[in-house]
Amino acid sequence: MPDNKSRRLLKISTAIKYLSSMIIMFEGILNYSFLSLLLGIFELCSVFMITNSLLRLNRAIGSIWNCIVTVFINVQFTVLRFGGSFFSFIMLTNIDSASALSGNAEVYMTFGAIAVIAGLLPVTSFNIKKRGILTFSSLAAAAVLVVLGAESPFSSFIRLGQDMYNYEKMRSDIIDKASGGINEQILTKFYKNGIADFYEKPAALGDKPNVILIFTEGLSQNIVDDERGIMPNVKEYEEETLFFSNYYNHTAATYRGISGQLFSAHQFNNYDENRLISLQGILKNEGYNTTFINSEPENDSFTGYLNRLGFDNVTDTGILNRFSTDREVYDLLYDTIAEADKNVPQFIALYTFCTHVSLDSYDELYDDGSKSMLNKFYNADYQYKNFMSRIIKNGLADNTVVVYTSDHATYYDEDFMDNFAENHGRYDMICDEIPLFIWYKGVTPETIDTNGRNSLGLAPTILDFLDISAPNFFLGDSLFGISESEQGILLNTTFAVPDQDWSESTYNDSIVPLTSDEKEYFNEIVSEYLSCAISGADNAR
Repeated sequence: MPDNKSRRLLKISTAIKYLSSMIIMFEGILNYSFLSLLLGIFELCSVFMITNSLLRLNRAIGSIWNCIVTVFINVQFTVLRFGGSFFSFIMLTNIDSASALSGNAEVYMTFGAIAVIAGLLPVTSFNIKKRGILTFSSLAAAAVLVVLGAESPFSSFIRLGQDMYNYEKMRSDIIDKASGGINEQILTKFYKNGIADFYEKPAALGDKPNVILIFTEGLSQNIVDDERGIMPNVKEYEEETLFFSNYYNHTAATYRGISGQLFSAHQFNNYDENRLISLQGILKNEGYNTTFINSEPENDSFTGYLNRLGFDNVTDTGILNRFSTDREVYDLLYDTIAEADKNVPQFIALYTFCTHVSLDSYDELYDDGSKSMLNKFYNADYQYKNFMSRIIKNGLADNTVVVYTSDHATYYDEDFMDNFAENHGRYDMICDEIPLFIWYKGVTPETIDTNGRNSLGLAPTILDFLDISAPNFFLGDSLFGISESEQGILLNTTFAVPDQDWSESTYNDSIVPLTSDEKEYFNEIVSEYLSCAISGADNAR
């Protein structure tokens, strides 16, 4: 039995522990749902009441229970603060890319350590009348808030379990369909004998112009449109080119975003190899030399992923022990096109990394440089403009097409909310409008309203623009035309992360949940496609 002094210290420790949890909770949920804040409070009250009862029955069990649950709550709200949601399955499946968050590593580790240490403080019990009624009331209130749609550390944990179950269910379905090799009957559903020709290639371009495709990491259109002039050069190019408005990413994150656009497809796991035809495969068959510039050469997983995309060459800056800055990869892009065989058309794809979550600019700064979120996009804009100026000045832009877009939308985290949420609220944290424009020397400005269509259309749009047609299994259609079939409309206006059972409609430039029938139909289409993609087909790439 603790003496009076120890008892007082335990009471102080208990008060500090729950007060710390409340502060962490308020910090984490400040920019989110008020209902979720109430739910968190009721859950913490429930933990307090249950702990009080357990401590009176068995001090060791009560203390262990309290430490585990309180650390869990603290860490969940810390993840919410910096990650935009409680811990989710998409975070779990991207855990091997955690090094990309190095820009804020010290901040994350500091707050994470505080959350854990605060949760491990010892507690004591209190004399509370009607403990059972109070416990039941807290749990009942929490349950009502969950029904109303509020999320909390515990409800998100349950959802994580559901997501893992749905993942295994869909994975098994795909494997079952693919177990006998390529299913010709299913593959036929996706076969197209060519690319619809909705757009006539400009006369200013030669037979086979060079094509440069730039994927800027995590860029939403609202950042380009921001009145503060964060990306003025990209904005200017949008106004002077073939610009596709109201255009959305079809998936997330980077691995699915790049591969998905190149293959006009969905992808299940991050590292799955698609064995069907791709944009680079069709261009290679047309005599193009295909190259992908790797901005993360030290990331073995990403490099291996790029090597499986079917490019002739995967090249990098040769810089060791870190990723390449946007300036460095744009310099390499310039050198690659400058040194290429002028008698062979080039298709060069580039992924710029430095606008990733948590990073800051390594070169140019926005205004006084105090906001890393604005610095990195301002720098990306500057490096793009510098590259374009160089190729135009030195004659490398002649008979060259430059396509500018993103791998996916900007992640809706604390930095995004602090800098953009006031003028750009988001329904979905990883789905948003993204930029897409096509430039060539002498381009006639035109804006094409895609009305909510998505990046599945990138590959067929580029081929339509080039007047190149080839058999394919693309899920998307050219943005120059209009999808007419029920399947085409659904696929071209649905954002999805298949292994997360995460899907939204972007039809008519509005993000809303799919109906249950639409979701069931969509999942069946995608699982059938994926079974073919991992099985492959003759000459499919």
